[in-house]
Amino acid sequence: MGLTKRRLRGALLAGAALAATCTGAQAQQVYSFGDSLSDTGNVNNLTLGIAAGGDYFDGRFSNGYLWTDYLSWRSTGELQRLNAGLIGPYFTRTSKPYNFAHGGALSGRPSSDVDTGLLSGLGFLSNFAAFRVVDQAKHFRDQSFFGRTFRSSRYDYATISAGGNDYFAGETDFTRVVNNIFQAIDYIDDGGIRYFFLLDVPNVGDTPANILTSDRFALNALSQAHNSLLRDRALSYEAANPGSILAVVPAARLFELVRQDALFNGGGVYGFTNVQPGAGTTGNCLGDGLKLSACPRGYLFYDDIHPTSPAHAIVADLAIATFNAKLYGYAEPLARSASSKQVSTTSSRVVTSRVQALKLGLTGSGQLIDPFQSASFAGQNGGLGFQTLPGVELGASKLSVFSFSEGSWSDLLAAGRQLDAARQMVPRSLSLAPGEAIFTMGADYLVGETMAMGAAMTRGSFSRQRLTTDSYDETQSLTLYGTMFHGPMTYTLSATNTVTDQESRRQTGFVYQPVVTSSSRSSMREVVVEADYTKAFGPVELHGIARVASTELDLEAFDESGSQGLLDRSVGDRTIQGFSAYAGIRAETALPEKLGLGRFTLEAGPVAGTSDELGYASVVGDALLFGVVPDAVNLRNPFGNAERMGVFGSASLELMTSETMTFAARAAAVDTAARTDHVVEVNLAWRF
Repeated sequence: MGLTKRRLRGALLAGAALAATCTGAQAQQVYSFGDSLSDTGNVNNLTLGIAAGGDYFDGRFSNGYLWTDYLSWRSTGELQRLNAGLIGPYFTRTSKPYNFAHGGALSGRPSSDVDTGLLSGLGFLSNFAAFRVVDQAKHFRDQSFFGRTFRSSRYDYATISAGGNDYFAGETDFTRVVNNIFQAIDYIDDGGIRYFFLLDVPNVGDTPANILTSDRFALNALSQAHNSLLRDRALSYEAANPGSILAVVPAARLFELVRQDALFNGGGVYGFTNVQPGAGTTGNCLGDGLKLSACPRGYLFYDDIHPTSPAHAIVADLAIATFNAKLYGYAEPLARSASSKQVSTTSSRVVTSRVQALKLGLTGSGQLIDPFQSASFAGQNGGLGFQTLPGVELGASKLSVFSFSEGSWSDLLAAGRQLDAARQMVPRSLSLAPGEAIFTMGADYLVGETMAMGAAMTRGSFSRQRLTTDSYDETQSLTLYGTMFHGPMTYTLSATNTVTDQESRRQTGFVYQPVVTSSSRSSMREVVVEADYTKAFGPVELHGIARVASTELDLEAFDESGSQGLLDRSVGDRTIQGFSAYAGIRAETALPEKLGLGRFTLEAGPVAGTSDELGYASVVGDALLFGVVPDAVNLRNPFGNAERMGVFGSASLELMTSETMTFAARAAAVDTAARTDHVVEVNLAWRF
């Protein structure tokens, strides 16, 4: 449910109708906090039209609508259609406003040596609570601002623009400013809002008011330090508050690119040609005597510190793209992705099948059957299967050399299989798309009658598309395993290292940089210890299973480029560790001969883990449960908070009705107090 709501919210942000939210949800609102970059008329009202007066548009510090107006309109198209003249929900000067921003507002109480009397010409107003973002947020939480009442819902979000005025006023403690912003976020969160757009601070030294002064570089250094800390704190806040999304909008980088485009490219990309003082211009419309609609599209600044409305429109588009990247996730191919898990699952199933065969004393050699080259396969649909080498019977040697491959090149999820009474390997395809394939080869050796050891290498190639991202993965897995048989007991120790290399291409939704590409490498190391007690009761074979796993997921390298730093993401080394355990009972029985050769399996038991992100896949076999994310898109916290304890259950059916037809189906699920996660699969393959 949580995933569906978040996708829906992303659609709303992309301009879909507000009415599409789930039944009974309150209409989506935009609550804005901050300074003049977001003030839609509050200071103008308080100063009786003196501030942001006749030379400005409708009480805004610009020649038109602001980024919060555009953002509100983009996310509330239905309200816009139903309420003529309404730019955003309650963003008018005559209705009950949901905009708390005030031109000249500081982030909070400044350092003692800051002279707020110099603040943007507003003087004593900076001493009032309305002119501090922390207090704006507190009033929202307490509903104590001019008698306003608010009914925020989970679909609402807040925008915050703060910090520029602090540095204009002489503040040098950027940590204090960022702390003030996060104090405001805490208050807003207490008021019921979990989604935030945080506007970073553009290089205030590059505004027309400061670019020719000696303060330029010091102001820019403060802006850059502020933005770096703001991003770090946002990531930390999200980690500590699951379900919250803090999208830091990189306005500073955007304005830097706009300046470069204007100075070196004639504004060919962004359309701005006047970005700073120069020959015959002050670098801003009012300074050049160009008021309101007379201000040409090419000006970046309307006055000496405030952007023009076209600049605000671009910031709004970037804000939506930034939020959607948070919502849908960056193309981060963590080792728990579907591709990696599919390879790990195939490897795990091959090892499990080999352990079963070795316990029965079945050794020997096998080879891959290629449906495009072997006479035993024909036709457009088919599969890759396993057979013994000509003239070599299983059980003929202590040494086994084996190989297996599965793939899909039609609309069917086809994987040809041969089942027999000796229970040859039956790896199951999970969700192979046409053209994708997995190949496994390995060898093991039976030591005496009670011990075996071996190794298997699996390699997979995947072309995946998810949401607006395409990716190509090369995934390799190496498993070392050893097993010991003692009467009805089987003990197995396996260690697997899976490495995934991915190239991806992601659409951003930002018209000026619509696509970014990325490359990455991640690895997952798993050590699994299993004990299996087997007892036959007539036709039913019962297994008591205990399994413990240690898993380490490591994002070793990530590089994304294509948007010139606007939507790029650099992810450093990141490691996630966890332990999981499972205890269950599995019942297997052969099917009646009249149905064909096959078996039916049921399994159930409790499962627990220490990491919500890694989930339980290591201890429940090939079920892709909890923590698994689609390829190409790392959905941020896709399932909410997965409970660390649950109950696992699965059922599978394997049936070969003839020498040419094989059918396999399985279903598995983990049920917890928080949610149920499940996987269902049906495979059909035949030979000609």
